[in-house]
Amino acid sequence: AEWVSKQLANPPTDKPFFLACGFYRPHEPWFVPAKYFAPFPLEKLQLPPGYLPNDLDDIPPAGQALARNRYFPHIQKSGEWKAGVQGYLASIHFADAMLGNVLDALDQSPRRKNTIVVLWSDHGWHLGEKEHWQKFTGWRACSRVPMMILAPGINPSVCDQPVSTIDLFKTLTSLSGITAPENISGTDLSPLLKDPNLDWPHIALTQLRGPDAYALSGKDFRYIHYANDEEELYNISEDQYEHTNLAKNKEYEDILIKFREEGPSKGVPLRQKGQSNSVRKTPLVELDRKNKPLPSRKSSTRVPFAIKNSSSEHLQIFWINQQGQRKAFGKVHKASNRIMQSHVGHSWVIENEKGKFLGSVIIPKKGARITIE
Repeated sequence: AEWVSKQLANPPTDKPFFLACGFYRPHEPWFVPAKYFAPFPLEKLQLPPGYLPNDLDDIPPAGQALARNRYFPHIQKSGEWKAGVQGYLASIHFADAMLGNVLDALDQSPRRKNTIVVLWSDHGWHLGEKEHWQKFTGWRACSRVPMMILAPGINPSVCDQPVSTIDLFKTLTSLSGITAPENISGTDLSPLLKDPNLDWPHIALTQLRGPDAYALSGKDFRYIHYANDEEELYNISEDQYEHTNLAKNKEYEDILIKFREEGPSKGVPLRQKGQSNSVRKTPLVELDRKNKPLPSRKSSTRVPFAIKNSSSEHLQIFWINQQGQRKAFGKVHKASNRIMQSHVGHSWVIENEKGKFLGSVIIPKKGARITIE
């Protein structure tokens, strides 16, 4: 904040300038000067209003796996929950004070009347909501962030339309009078800055691990899709903390279908360290069509697993765990490919959409590429 304030005191006058100011807090560790803890005494702190015991009961297994980590049970057991919330609030208070120093410097700057200011963050944080502590989930506690834009000629307003941080590039180029490249993702938000009540057809995408795991937010509903095709749906206009999963409620089938159609469809496989991102180098493996599928072996080595479906019907994928149990892992649509990651020694079964067994495969050391004709 101090360095940026010095730059604002003497900005270039003969050309445009760009300054990026990143505050480390409220990232962990939550250590800030004691005076920023003072407004949040432990005896007056309330636990997060979004916390609900047994909130995972209506969540599919993939969501439960993301939610349940070791941190939250440890924090509860040690009696440090309120102290953790206090540290988080104090860190935000500190970051807010540093932001105030920067804005004070801008107010004194000769470029204050023609400078665009954007305040945003990269992710939210669970403080026990969904029985989770930390980040990396598809729920709003993790994905909602502050976004404020101050620009010359824009009147103050509040907008509740779904937008994304990926929209900032096109927005900044538009506000600056710069033409953005055509291949840039995102949506120009400047129309919303001028009219926050504008009819807005766009949704916001939150990408999780892999191209088939993501969340989509409209103004009234939020949808979460996991790589194994498990789903969640929330009416966030009435259920802001996402306590009631509506994905299996037939009354919302039309909304589910719409979100499914809006999901990302051109994913790129994750590249692991030391691996080529060319699936063509992954060995072609034949399915075992005769023997009973074996349980998966324990392994920490991840390798590519690619399925090419050249048939005229959809395929179903099942993972066989170490106990020999089948776990549905999604589909491969007809005449399409699916590229994902597996562990060496893991066992997979492929069936057609009618449940006919087409074969199984144990993933070898260099990964596997299979083709279904």
